[in-house]
Amino acid sequence: VLSIGATFASDGTDIYVMRGYGDSLFWKYSPTTDTWTTLADLPGSAYYGADIVYLDGYIYGFLGGTQNAFVRYSIENNTWETLPALAELVYQGGSVTTDGTNIYATPGNSAQSFYKYTVASGTWGTLAGAPNTLRGGTDLAYYNGIIYTPRGQGTNTFYSYSISTNTWSTLTNLPGTLGDDVDITSVNGHVY
Repeated sequence: VLSIGATFASDGTDIYVMRGYGDSLFWKYSPTTDTWTTLADLPGSAYYGADIVYLDGYIYGFLGGTQNAFVRYSIENNTWETLPALAELVYQGGSVTTDGTNIYATPGNSAQSFYKYTVASGTWGTLAGAPNTLRGGTDLAYYNGIIYTPRGQGTNTFYSYSISTNTWSTLTNLPGTLGDDVDITSVNGHVY
C-alpha cells in the first residue's frame, strides 16, 4: 500500500516508486510489460517530504520525515548512495526538481529556504528564499529555465523561480485552496 511519503519519478521508460509511510521499499513499474520489480531498499525510511527526480541514469531524492538525508540510486547498478546532506531538515512540502544539469530543492517544513545541488561537484548552495513559507503541498516543477511551485497547504498562492536571475515571482492565484498533498508537473510547455 502506498502512503504518506510515497513519491514517483520516471526515466522516460520506467516509473520508480518510494512506498512511503516510514518504509524503505523501492519499486520499478515497467509500463511496456505491465510488471513491478522490487529494487534495492532505500538507505533509510521515506515519510512526509520524501521526493525523487530522475537525472542522467540516477534517481536523486529526499527521504523526508524530518531527516536531512539526500540520496542517489543508480539504475544501472541497483544501488543507493548517501550524498551530502541538506543543511536543514526535510518534512511536508519537501521537493526536488532538475533543470537537466543540477537539482533544485526546498525542504518544505514551513521554511522559505531554496537550494541547488551541483551534481558535478557534489555540493549544495543556498539560493534566494521563497517569498513566503513553503508548506505541505509544495511541489517543484521545471520548465524552460523556470521552476514553478504552489505555496502549499491552506493557500492558493503560486510562485515561479528564475534560475538565471535567482529571483522569485508571485503568479496568478490558483483557482482553489490547496490541501497538503499536491503534485505538479510540466508537459509540452504547460504546468499541471
